[in-house]
Amino acid sequence: KNPKAVTIAVFSANAQGKYTEVLYSGALEPLLRKDEMYDIAKKSLREYKSCMNAQYKYAKKRATRAIVKALKGANKNLPHSDIIKSLSQISKIVRSSKAASKKVLLVSDMLEHSTITSFYHKGKIKNINPKSELERVKKSGYVADFGGAKLYVIGAGASSNKKSYTNPKIMQKILKFWQEYFSNSNAKLQSIGTPMLLDDI
Repeated sequence: KNPKAVTIAVFSANAQGKYTEVLYSGALEPLLRKDEMYDIAKKSLREYKSCMNAQYKYAKKRATRAIVKALKGANKNLPHSDIIKSLSQISKIVRSSKAASKKVLLVSDMLEHSTITSFYHKGKIKNINPKSELERVKKSGYVADFGGAKLYVIGAGASSNKKSYTNPKIMQKILKFWQEYFSNSNAKLQSIGTPMLLDDI
C-alpha cells in the first residue's frame, strides 16, 4: 500500500536569502479496507478511525500553513528568476516519491531570467525561439525528471505591473517552450493557466 503524501516547496533566485526550500512534507497512512475492518473489535475500530481522522486534520493544517507562507513570501522584485534550475531540484523530490500517482501543482509566472537563459530583453518579455531555448537548457545540465508525474501550472505570464501587456503571440511561444520542456522532463503536462487554470485538477 502506498500512503498519500504531500510536499510543499518554494523556489526563487539565489538572492537575498531566497532559495529552493521544502516548507512541509508529510504522509498519511493508507486506510484499512472494509473487509479488514470487520476483523477489528468495535472499540479498537473507533480508536483507529479517530486516530486517522486526527492525522488527516493535522496534515491538512500543516499543509495549509505552508501554502499561505509560500504565497506571502512571493517577491516579484527579485533581480533574477532561476525557474529551470529550481525545477531540476524539485523534480528529484517528485521522482523519488513511491506514490502510485503523482501530481505537481506549479505556481509561477514561468518567465525565466537567469544565467541559463532569459525571457526578457530590455525589461520586456521577448519573442523567444522555443527550440533554441530548449537546446540551451539541455546544454546547461539542469535537465529535470519528474518521474511521469501529472503537472499543472498556475500563473504563467502573470505580472504585478497593471500597465504591462504581453503579446499573445509572444506568450504562445513561451508556452510552447514549457510544453516541450516538460515533455523532455518526463512530466505529463495537463494544463497551463495564464494565469488561472480552466480545468479541474
